[in-house]
Amino acid sequence: MVNILNVNEVFRNGIKIKMDKITYQEIIKTIDRGEEFEIFYQSHKLWISQTKENVILTPDGKPEESQYFKNLSEFEEKANRVKRYLA
Repeated sequence: MVNILNVNEVFRNGIKIKMDKITYQEIIKTIDRGEEFEIFYQSHKLWISQTKENVILTPDGKPEESQYFKNLSEFEEKANRVKRYLA
């Protein structure tokens, strides 16, 4: 299972952020403002973004494998149980 709470690196607007400098709640609040996060889980790059309809978790280069959440609450509830879909 991919646990995005234990990502290795987070990039915000292309600038690397140390995980001790930003909390998971701050990530949620930031994507709520329309920003996009690039995260690394092990060697996998993913993007977290939000549209008017969904919160989206997208593996880099595999948009067809994106996982969609109805809202931030659903995303937050399932953050520890995101199904493994990275090859």
